[in-house]
Amino acid sequence: MALTKIADGGMPAGSVLQVVQDIETAAGSESLAEGAFSAAILSASITPVSTSSKILVLCNLNLSTSTATAGAAALLKRGGTAIGVGDASGVATQATGGGLGANISSRLISNIAMTILDSPSTTSAVTYTAHGKHGLNDSSVVYWNREQGAISSGGNSRVSSTLTLMEIAG
Repeated sequence: MALTKIADGGMPAGSVLQVVQDIETAAGSESLAEGAFSAAILSASITPVSTSSKILVLCNLNLSTSTATAGAAALLKRGGTAIGVGDASGVATQATGGGLGANISSRLISNIAMTILDSPSTTSAVTYTAHGKHGLNDSSVVYWNREQGAISSGGNSRVSSTLTLMEIAG
């Protein structure tokens, strides 16, 4: 018979203690310099019950760009500090996730899915944010929850983006 470790707060380790979600349904855009990330598109705060808790961060960010050759990337931050980024390489911008982003025919939306199991080691409120960027070597525009092109038909789409935080007992 296997023993189940009891986490702080009396719940078995691995139990979900709380869930918080931010959903952004509005479309938006921001003009950005090369390598710059947008202001927070999504933001959610959680107050862990134990310092041994983990926070499962699940984010789906829908981005497009104003340039046909530009990719898109996304960044997750905990309290203003980037988390889950790729290794540094020259002048490349470190990001948590990436996607096509290119507008091709001004109708592409790239879903960038990011999943991080974070260990904030605190019982104070922690805020997570999600940011987007374009991949052009110049200034350009990044769009969220919409295609780059203006609405001209029922073929155009408006979507939502989500940031979900789950506290997992340690």
